[in-house]
Amino acid sequence: MSAKYKLVCPQVCGLVGSCKLVFALAGIDCDIERIPPEEWKKQKFSGRFPFQAMPILEFDGKTLAQSRAIARYIAKENGLAGKDNLEQAYADSIVDSIYDVVEHVKVWAHEKDPEKKKAVADNIAKNVFPPACSNLERMLVNNNGGDGFFVGDGLTYADTTFLSISERWKKVDPEVLKNFPKLTALAERLKAMPVIAECLK
Repeated sequence: MSAKYKLVCPQVCGLVGSCKLVFALAGIDCDIERIPPEEWKKQKFSGRFPFQAMPILEFDGKTLAQSRAIARYIAKENGLAGKDNLEQAYADSIVDSIYDVVEHVKVWAHEKDPEKKKAVADNIAKNVFPPACSNLERMLVNNNGGDGFFVGDGLTYADTTFLSISERWKKVDPEVLKNFPKLTALAERLKAMPVIAECLK
C-alpha cells in the first residue's frame, strides 16, 4: 500500500506551494493540515515538529521537516529531481539560489510598518530581484537555449520551485519577470500544463 502523506503548514505559507506542485506532478494525493496561529502556540514544542517550525511532511510514521527537503525527497522518489547525480546537483543549485532570494522576501513579509515595508520592497525590486533573475535566466538559456526547462530535457522540481516562488515575488514587484523573456515563457509553459493549472487554482 502506498504511503499516506500529510503536509502540515501554517494557515498562510507560500513556501509549501512548490511541495504541492511536486506532489501534483507525481500524481500523489497529499492531505494538507493548516495550523492557525493560536493552535501553533500549543503545538510548536509538542515534539511533533523536529525543528519547532513548519512545514513538515508526515508519512508511514515518519516526519520530514523543511520545505526544500520535502520537495526534494518527493521529487527524487518520483523522477522529478534530475536523471543523474549531476542533474540533481544542478536542480539543487537552482532551488538554493531561489531560496537565497526568499530570505529577503521574508523580511518584507514580516515587516508591519507600511513605510518600512515599502522601502524593503523597493530595495528588493531594485537590488535583489534583477541580479537573481538575471542569473536564473542565464542558467535557463544555458540549457537548450532556454526553451525547455532548467535542467536536462525534462521538468524537475527546480522548475516548479521557480514557478511557485516567483508567483510570490510578484506580491513584492508585479513586474519582477518583465525583463526576463525566457523566465516569463517558462512560467507560462508550466502554468499551461493542466495538472499545474489545477494545482494553482
